[in-house]
Amino acid sequence: MPYRENSLPGLLIHAHGDEPQPPMVVHLNGLDSTKEMIYGTGIAREYARRGISTLIVDQPGSGESLRLRGIPGIVESERYGTACLDYLLSRGDCDPDRIGIAGWSLGGYFAPRVAAYEPRFAFCVAWGAIYDWGALQRRRQQQLAEAPAERSVPRFWEHVLWTFGQTSVEGLARFTARMNLVEDSRRIRMPFLVLHGSNDRQVPVEMARRQYDAAVNSVRRELKIMTEHDGGVEHVAADNIAPTITYIADWVADVASTRSDLQAGLARFDQARDTDARFALNEASSAPHFRRATSACPATPEVNRHPNGLTSDSRGPASTSPPPMRSALHPSAGVSPHQQSPELHLYHTWPCWD
Repeated sequence: MPYRENSLPGLLIHAHGDEPQPPMVVHLNGLDSTKEMIYGTGIAREYARRGISTLIVDQPGSGESLRLRGIPGIVESERYGTACLDYLLSRGDCDPDRIGIAGWSLGGYFAPRVAAYEPRFAFCVAWGAIYDWGALQRRRQQQLAEAPAERSVPRFWEHVLWTFGQTSVEGLARFTARMNLVEDSRRIRMPFLVLHGSNDRQVPVEMARRQYDAAVNSVRRELKIMTEHDGGVEHVAADNIAPTITYIADWVADVASTRSDLQAGLARFDQARDTDARFALNEASSAPHFRRATSACPATPEVNRHPNGLTSDSRGPASTSPPPMRSALHPSAGVSPHQQSPELHLYHTWPCWD
């Protein structure tokens, strides 16, 4: 794929079936993985079985891009995310309205960052959410100082310096301090899945919860914490990957199948914001559960509203949540299988607007 004065290598896996323009997922690496490792998980095969193509990319700072082409990693992942998207749009063998972005491990930072700044993508998956990588590195350094231990990755800091083209630990600290999604997450409007292992010992599960909470404007945000009952509780499901890739592939297939309805819904959200915002606060005052859902949103004269009625966050025990609601985008449709099972720990909400 053309990228500035160079190019990025990738693996393109076509969907099964005869659909001329199937959905597509662009999948990014983590800190020290390669496209071949992602292919080896079998996730592209699961996508293909569901009629979805996959482009697995060695983005700057990973795989061939780093080792054979000398392209270091950058904070602004939207630069190469846009390059991948433009390349796919030039091919004509995938649906331009159903191209999503996904990433595992440190890709759980890169993919949401792409989604925040490249709205032409249709959906986003953070597999192992890294909401604030700078904070995570400071935490690791403190832990090593307090209780030195053998590192799982030998010469870890030397590897990170090389990955991002840095020459000093001080420069790296300044670089990684910029790798967070605190201010960027509210820019994500597309459907957004945050998936994390409950016993992830590299990235605390709290980062996944913070990432979910921060994406207040996603038209369909979901948080899935993989438990021992589910399987795959470690970092990016290293202990049992099959349940995780199945879950992600099912979610992407579901989102891709309703993409046109989601686009229409976004348009209705914008219309509601422009025409009905002056009435929203008065209506919200009579909906206690709605006030709870918006309490984490930034102070703004506008609140969650949709032409088909107010919506609420279903977070919390089923016994204290509002009654299950029908989809505002599909008023005649029943609650999805995901929403029916409290064991899945899926949280649904409609967006707040800036």
